[in-house]
Amino acid sequence: MNEVDSVEIRLISEHDVNDFWKIRLRALREEPGSFSASYEDEVAKPIGDIISWIRQRSGPENYILGYFRNGLLIGIVGFAREQGAKLRHKGRVWGMYISPEVRGQGIGRLLLTEVIRRSSDLESLEQIVLTVTSRNKPAIQLYENLGFSSYGLEKRALKIGAEYLDDVYMVLPITNK
Repeated sequence: MNEVDSVEIRLISEHDVNDFWKIRLRALREEPGSFSASYEDEVAKPIGDIISWIRQRSGPENYILGYFRNGLLIGIVGFAREQGAKLRHKGRVWGMYISPEVRGQGIGRLLLTEVIRRSSDLESLEQIVLTVTSRNKPAIQLYENLGFSSYGLEKRALKIGAEYLDDVYMVLPITNK
C-alpha cells in the first residue's frame, strides 16, 4: 500500500453484489478447506438470491464488512448475532477471506478489529465465536493475537473428496460499554 491509496472498511450492500459475489466465489474455489459452503453449491445461485442474501445481512447484528482499496474489494468478513433468548449473548464471525495477493498486510486484523468494535456496541453481547480449520495456522495466529482462545476441536468437521479436515472452535469475550 502506498500513501495515495484510498482505503475503506464498510458494510457490503446490494450495490456491491457483483464484487462481493466474485470474491466470495473466489474464496470458495481457492480455499475449499476454509469454508463449510462449497463453490459447486454456490456458483449457480441467481444474482437475485445473492441480493436478497446481502439485504438480510445489512443490519447492526447481522452484516458483511468489506475492505476496499482504491474501490477494489479485497477482503470480507461476516458477523451474525445468534437468535433466541438463550443464544443472544453470542455473535459469530463467518466467511473471512483476504485476497491472496494482499495477505500479510494487516487487512484481516483491521476487519476483525472493526467486528470487535461493532460487537462491543451491541447490548448484552458477551462473546464472539468462530471456527477455523486446524491447518490454517496464519488465521489461528491472527485470532489468538486479537484475544480469541480455543475451546474445542471437531474432528473430521469437513470432508472434501477423501480428505477430512478438523475445525478449531474459538471464543473472544466482549466487554460492553
